[in-house]
Amino acid sequence: MIELTDSHCHIHFDEYDYDVQQTLLDARVAGVTRIVAVGTDVDNSVETIEFARQNNGIIALVGVHPHEATKTLAENQFKNLERLVKENIDIISGIGECGLDYHYEHSTRKDQKRLLEMHLDLAAKYNLPISFHVREAFDDFWAILDNSKDVRGVVHSFSSGSKDMKAIMGYGLYVGINGIITFSREEDLLESVKQAPLERMLLETDAPYLTPKPYRGKINKPEYVRLVAEFLSNLKGVNPDIVAKITTNNVEELFGRTKDVSQ
Repeated sequence: MIELTDSHCHIHFDEYDYDVQQTLLDARVAGVTRIVAVGTDVDNSVETIEFARQNNGIIALVGVHPHEATKTLAENQFKNLERLVKENIDIISGIGECGLDYHYEHSTRKDQKRLLEMHLDLAAKYNLPISFHVREAFDDFWAILDNSKDVRGVVHSFSSGSKDMKAIMGYGLYVGINGIITFSREEDLLESVKQAPLERMLLETDAPYLTPKPYRGKINKPEYVRLVAEFLSNLKGVNPDIVAKITTNNVEELFGRTKDVSQ
């Protein structure tokens, strides 16, 4: 069985209805041997670290989602995230997810941009890659990146089109591909994914969200990253083994190696 990596999920948060150990077992049975667990605020970033310490095959990222930017800045919580990174640098493999979301704008654009800059500074200080969340905000995102040096990372959950895909490649970033491509009707999105090089792609689920076909409407799980891989294989006309090998190597290149969940 080919081995796969889920490069972005949130299955470890207490608020989600998972039997976590059974979910990890099911992932292993499906050939998913590594899982990137991602924080979205300071509190669940603590959960992310504990999850990685307690389970093999877990890569931990900590950060604050743009939805939480205004609250985080108002309550001066970012200093707690900085302390978390400093005290747990042995287990943390990256920063995120962080970025800009102008679709919902649960936080002001000003606060989102400021918090993104703070994440970039934190990542630079500890030489860590970043998982970016960018939705309907790419122009401001690129402007901020232009003022940062040596940024390594992935634009996760890509749902835009050829213009932004080209920019991602130009900035030397990876792009996270998930269940969206299995149900999207956006031809520009699908064509941009088809044309982008596998060497710059990561596969992900964003579980419990964005469940791929044929399981739309049900809770997403890391094991379903195999469905994303199969769809991508068909879209690009590439052998599934090659898709799995290259995308897993990409995760290891960006976030570092870790024991797989079968060990």
